[in-house]
Amino acid sequence: MTKRSLLAVASLTCALLFFFPPAWAAAVVLGVVALVEIAQAGGQLRGRGLAITGIVLGCAWTVVLVILVVTGLRNFQHTLGTAPLGPLPAIEEEFEPAEEDAAFEEDEETPAE
Repeated sequence: MTKRSLLAVASLTCALLFFFPPAWAAAVVLGVVALVEIAQAGGQLRGRGLAITGIVLGCAWTVVLVILVVTGLRNFQHTLGTAPLGPLPAIEEEFEPAEEDAAFEEDEETPAE
């Protein structure tokens, strides 16, 4: 009878703690250790899929966090006007009303009889 690797279960559990970033690193480490343990057990342990899922989710959460931080910092720098590429360009075009708006304005200017 084969047993499930507790390290693989722990890896997946840590990966599911998406609100706690240190758990993501633990998920990756535990997943790798679980894969090594499963390979060395000679068929006595199962849970390879759990370990791989823990590793993938841990890495995915890390990538998402990095993207959010980079885009957030970029937007914050634009808010302050200190972005490396300079402030956001000002809109210098004059606003021209759409045809429906122009027709509506003409109706308003006509005196009521």
